[in-house]
Amino acid sequence: MKEIEERKEEKEIIVSREEVKRRLKELLSRKEPICIVIKGEWGVGKTHLLKEFLNNELKEEKYAYISLFGKYSLEDIKSDLTLQLSKAIKYTNVLGQVLENIKSVSPHLGSIGSLLSLLTSKEFKDVIVCFDEFERLSPNLEIKEVFGFISHLKENLNCKIVLIMDEDKIISDKIQEYNQYKEKIVDYEIKLNPSVEENLGIVVNNQFNISESFKQVITEFATLLNVKNIRILRKLVNTFKDFSFIENINELQNDRGYIVKLEFYRKLVLLSYIAYKYNKTESLKEVLEKIISALNHKIFKTSKSDEMKLERDEEEIKKVIKTYPILSWGGIFSIESRDIDYICKYIKYSLTTEDLIKELRSFLIERCTIIKNVEIVNKFDKLIKELQFNLSKSSKEIGEEILKFISDNSNLNAIISSKGIISFVHSLLFIEKLTKEKKFSKIAKNCFKNFVDSKKEELFFSYPKLTTFKMNLGHIFDENFKRYAIEILNKKIEEVRKENVSDISCEKVINIIKDIFQKSGWNKKDEAILNSLSKGLVKSCFENFVEFTEICIEFYRWRKKVKGSNAFEKFLNTLKEAIEELEIEKPRKDYIKNLLNSE
Repeated sequence: MKEIEERKEEKEIIVSREEVKRRLKELLSRKEPICIVIKGEWGVGKTHLLKEFLNNELKEEKYAYISLFGKYSLEDIKSDLTLQLSKAIKYTNVLGQVLENIKSVSPHLGSIGSLLSLLTSKEFKDVIVCFDEFERLSPNLEIKEVFGFISHLKENLNCKIVLIMDEDKIISDKIQEYNQYKEKIVDYEIKLNPSVEENLGIVVNNQFNISESFKQVITEFATLLNVKNIRILRKLVNTFKDFSFIENINELQNDRGYIVKLEFYRKLVLLSYIAYKYNKTESLKEVLEKIISALNHKIFKTSKSDEMKLERDEEEIKKVIKTYPILSWGGIFSIESRDIDYICKYIKYSLTTEDLIKELRSFLIERCTIIKNVEIVNKFDKLIKELQFNLSKSSKEIGEEILKFISDNSNLNAIISSKGIISFVHSLLFIEKLTKEKKFSKIAKNCFKNFVDSKKEELFFSYPKLTTFKMNLGHIFDENFKRYAIEILNKKIEEVRKENVSDISCEKVINIIKDIFQKSGWNKKDEAILNSLSKGLVKSCFENFVEFTEICIEFYRWRKKVKGSNAFEKFLNTLKEAIEELEIEKPRKDYIKNLLNSE
């Protein structure tokens, strides 16, 4: 209970623009001179509020608006003020004429700022002077002299002063001096603290080309991270506009497409926010890689000495990524996704190229297909669970539902693609066991055969893949199907072997090995061909081709030096066995065997 009360006390007090305007109007309507501070974080809209207030509420009043940013002396401030007052005060005297034609002031009159001293307190009566960006005061200016000038305007010339600033951004070595003079001169402090919704409304409202999906994401993001900076929110909206082509992709005009768009927009908003807020547009990908490594290190670290050191702004970015965990899957953070690359490239160059649009479009459609496949697999698994546990339906009834579902080839392909052929076969055989429907084993056999036919290049030219595949076949509980599968597989292996070795010759073997030496590498097909050579062919080549003998011995010795690799293992054994069976004199055979084993 105490914790809840403490949280209530810490709850942020929202102060809207309208509340600040009402308070300003009330204070500035008073007769006496006054000094008001309007404070708030950078980008929350203080300047926008003040200018709107001056234009709408004080258009009949005399006022001047001075930005202190870029003013390097008190004389600069006075000059700006004098120029503005020349427009605000209606003069009939000579001074007024001089001020109205300020660009032609003669050198003997001195600086523009010095003309300020010629104005009387009567002419300044009820003038409102607004000083913006106080926290950006030049190091050339002392707080003491600026407050001294403000005090002079207020106390001696009867002005009403409004100061705009973010107090938190005043440099540390000046904050004490600022507080000292503020206490003497400032009468009222008003903190503008609008809600996220209010600032989002300013940015998003009346934006007719902003989609509902993006509005949902930017609202979600800004609310979660309490983002009120209007400049950053505008940049996020402008970023979306550069990706608005996504809304017109036909394949995304459905519920799955909406999910895909939300997923992408969340990444886009997060990465854009990090780049703009922390000025990482050029180095975003590198910074993300460093922070993601640090986040994952917290999960996998083995010793504290390995802990990654991050800069201060990188620590802040890390908190942002943890707070809005769109880059996290199962607690592991990752940026190994093509859309992350596209976003980083866009942020770096600030444009969407034709290639980027094309690649991103393809990626998003692919994501849509993946989601569809997941839905299909979930539906299939749900039907199997019903078969197991839904006792209100007969097994025959549920079996028919499953048959109808997998009769759609797109469903069938999605399940095989996601679960793998062996897992799918296992599921079908399990369904047959519970339903006694023989159609399921027929479908399983047909699917297995089609799979093997379609994967001959990928599967049969990779010895490790083939070995793993054969091992997984052993997990199938139905012995009849297991025999069928092994028979189909062996038949296909022999067929592929014949296709590739039917025209094999000693010269072809020599050329394959030469090519391997030249490239310092090989492809799976070359490996499969050499591993498939019969002992008889190898013996014949040894007996008839000197070059074959020489290059095979060299190849054998090279492969034996490579540790931890079983590539070409079958071919090397065939070479060794063929040499053993060669009908040549013992000393020559021993010599060749010694060559094989020598370093």
